[in-house]
Amino acid sequence: MLNDTIPYEQRFWSQLLSMEPMTLISPLFEQEYRLVRLGGRYLMSWQAAPILYMMICVVLFFVGKRMYNRYEVGK
Repeated sequence: MLNDTIPYEQRFWSQLLSMEPMTLISPLFEQEYRLVRLGGRYLMSWQAAPILYMMICVVLFFVGKRMYNRYEVGK
């Protein structure tokens, strides 16, 4: 996995890659005890990942909708 090549000192990138869907379902992920601060609370990575995925989906939806409306052909 790509996550094995990123040292823990680079916390942001290491945590980001540890929340990939394939990593979340890995049996080795049960040994992952990193906490992610989200909304003033600390959550385990497996608890925070679905929330972050939904937030990213909402942002990408609105960005895509705005781009579609702006560059729509035949408007």
